[in-house]
Amino acid sequence: MQPEEARRRFAACREPLYERILSGAWTVDEYRRGQLAETVAPWGVLPEEVLSAHCALREAAVDGTSPVPGTHALLEQLRASGLAVGVLTNGTGALLQRKLAALGLEELVDAAISAVDLGTPKPAPAAYRTAAAALGLAPTALAMVGDHPEWDVAAALRAGYAAAVWLDRGIGVQAGELPPGAVRVRTLAEVTAALGLAAG
Repeated sequence: MQPEEARRRFAACREPLYERILSGAWTVDEYRRGQLAETVAPWGVLPEEVLSAHCALREAAVDGTSPVPGTHALLEQLRASGLAVGVLTNGTGALLQRKLAALGLEELVDAAISAVDLGTPKPAPAAYRTAAAALGLAPTALAMVGDHPEWDVAAALRAGYAAAVWLDRGIGVQAGELPPGAVRVRTLAEVTAALGLAAG
């Protein structure tokens, strides 16, 4: 097995397989197993104990999640400016709450929405409108910040959001030309300027 090829395959199969969670065909555990099995398929079939151990490690890692650098500072600045903060995810609500607790972000978030639990996962327009409703705001009053150029940026703009910021850290899904209203940043420290907000 070539490590670089394995990493490439692991990343490449993420979205196609994640669609099975969004459609309700797979649980999170089945997705984790499927992603690893697909990654190593050219080299053989993994025994059940390896798949189970992988899932256990992924589950345990949730409570040890580390925030993207600058997360706390950005959210504190936004809230100090009188802005509402929401989190919209395609993960389950239970997983989202665990992550927020592990990251120490619960007190900095006004609304936490699991679009997949509601049956309208991103990039469906209803997901972003549900998030807006949870914050008591119109989509046109919101900006989206995320690391997926389609699900977090282009789709939010199609749903009527005023702006969207793509956090491009050079990993994960990449994008070509961004749609009007979208801005690309490399770090969270750039977000307030990208949205035209005064630095605190």
